Amino acid sequence: MKRRLIIMSLLFGLMFLGIAARLVAIQVVENNRWSTYAKQIQEDEFIEVSPRGRIFDRNGVLLAQDLPAMSIALDNYHMSQPEVLLDLLQRHLNLDRQTLSEKIYKVGYFTWIARQVDLDVVQALRAEARELGVVGLIFINEPQRVYPQQTLASNVIGFTNVDHHGLEGIEKSYDDWLSGEETTIKVVRTASGIELVRQTQQAGQPGADLILTLDARIQKIAEEKLDAGLRQFKAKTGFVVILNPKTGEVLAMAQDGRYDLNNYRNSTPASRLNQAVARAYEPGSLFKVFSGLAALQNGVVGINETFDGDTKVRVGSHAFGNAEDNVKFGQVNLKGIIQNSVNIGIIQIAQRIGDRPFYQYLTNVGFGRPTQVGLPGELPGTVIPVEDWSPLEIASVSIGQAVTVTGIQLSSRLAAMGNEGRIMQPYVVGEVRDPEGNSLLTHYPKSVGRIASLLNTQLMREMMEAVVEAGSGMVAQLDGFSVAAKSGTAQKVISGVPGYSPNKFISSFGGFFPSNDPQFFILVVLDEVGIWPVWGGQTAASIFKEISERLIVLNKMYPQQ
Repeated sequence: MKRRLIIMSLLFGLMFLGIAARLVAIQVVENNRWSTYAKQIQEDEFIEVSPRGRIFDRNGVLLAQDLPAMSIALDNYHMSQPEVLLDLLQRHLNLDRQTLSEKIYKVGYFTWIARQVDLDVVQALRAEARELGVVGLIFINEPQRVYPQQTLASNVIGFTNVDHHGLEGIEKSYDDWLSGEETTIKVVRTASGIELVRQTQQAGQPGADLILTLDARIQKIAEEKLDAGLRQFKAKTGFVVILNPKTGEVLAMAQDGRYDLNNYRNSTPASRLNQAVARAYEPGSLFKVFSGLAALQNGVVGINETFDGDTKVRVGSHAFGNAEDNVKFGQVNLKGIIQNSVNIGIIQIAQRIGDRPFYQYLTNVGFGRPTQVGLPGELPGTVIPVEDWSPLEIASVSIGQAVTVTGIQLSSRLAAMGNEGRIMQPYVVGEVRDPEGNSLLTHYPKSVGRIASLLNTQLMREMMEAVVEAGSGMVAQLDGFSVAAKSGTAQKVISGVPGYSPNKFISSFGGFFPSNDPQFFILVVLDEVGIWPVWGGQTAASIFKEISERLIVLNKMYPQQ
């Protein structure tokens, strides 16, 4: 019996020593390991995005802002009552039950359930979860991006994804300014998952605000009149650009196919494309303005010198005629060529310029390069390298074929005719301000070159006035205001088919008013007008007139700011 007691004592002693040794190992030798494990179970660190900067038009109209919202996640390790939780989430969030079930029974410490949920929904869910004793839900502040004007200027403003990063438009190109700095949060829980402490480890900083050059009132006018014009002329699509020719500020950039920025997921890549920036096309007869300026700058044409406006110009095997072969112009000078858009006359003038001087002029004034307007996806347009030019290229380019432009590029160059020849850098963001309203970045009007000398600019402006007074753009006449403009009607290149389509055109009209002291430059471009005649001087010019008349009324009520 005594022996048995001794054995039992030894066993208990060994057990005690083993337990003591294990406690020493846990508390001393393996302290870091178990401490880390405990933190993994009881401590979580989250990143909360700070409010994104707001976007305003030039007059303070709110275009984009963040509203308070919360995102909901699940700590699958610590959750309780999964079936009760499943019913709870389905009722409050109206989510698919099967998807929710997969998330709830997923193995892990963190699973997103829903992002950017309205606060009233979150409060109701949170209250019922407490009442039912359900644990495991994680609530994270995550603002919701909203666009009060919905579709207005959607292709300029753009939108953000669920992670608050800009994906299109201004939201994308100014993402770094708008984003701000994130906040780091630490949460301490009990072993059962009940939250005890929530601490801010690193405070974030709201993003900066943007003040655009856009005028929401002008943008709305442009969108309404473009939509009406597209219906009237049964056009496939179209866009409008409105600039201040003296500053380069983009006052409006409108197109059809706009989409609700609050529901961008319902849009298509094609509808999100900014046509004035990310689409290059052949401009047609609008380009004759630059062909004429190139001739004047190179001194190869006299103002009163006349050219045959009737006989087709043959270049190799190709014969170039006027847009309407049955219309005869007789002997015509440069002013008459621009006024009536005479293909034959401008080709003869371009042949005098020569390929290298003509190419040099076009590239010097910015064709073939992006304007750096500040919007994503801008294309540079194309000017064929001069080494690849032939006599056919000289003739084609002079009438706006074999060269491509973007709407913003063409607008800023044509607008220079209303600014004594100075080409102004186009821009859409006027200022960046911190949350307190202090200016962080200001864009000022900047000249990026000249379209021509002052004398030649004045001569071309007078020719563009003649287009509206008695030429191809008479539809655009405005009571009490002089207009300088040019029309264009370009046959479309059809992919995979040689040559040009005989019945598909891009019809355009661009100009400014009052011509002697311009306040507005407007470019209207219509793709595939569905009625006859398709000429830009009758279709796009009509929309130009409608927009201009509304701007005149608006400017009388609210002088341009």
